[in-house]
Amino acid sequence: MRAEIEREGSFAVDRLEIIVIPWDGCNGGGTLYDRATMARNMGKAIRAVNEAMIRSHFVGGDAEFMDRSFQKFGRIMVDDSKEVEHVSMNLCFNNIFCCLTEP
Repeated sequence: MRAEIEREGSFAVDRLEIIVIPWDGCNGGGTLYDRATMARNMGKAIRAVNEAMIRSHFVGGDAEFMDRSFQKFGRIMVDDSKEVEHVSMNLCFNNIFCCLTEP
């Protein structure tokens, strides 16, 4: 990623990190939750990151529409997690933190 940003030339990379977060990392203190709770927590985390970026693309950013959409996403996460035998701290997702400046 760094090489591509530098090759393109519009920005300089000040900082680039990959932060690995356990799937149930937002449980606050190592408590093991059931799959449904972990899926809901993941849905909330995904909403926190993505809602501001996608809101304007859907029905003028209607808050009720966004609520329904992310509630449905949460239900899908719960249903999908039922098919996984070992939803645990071993499952992670990666966040890329990238700080750019104009040269």
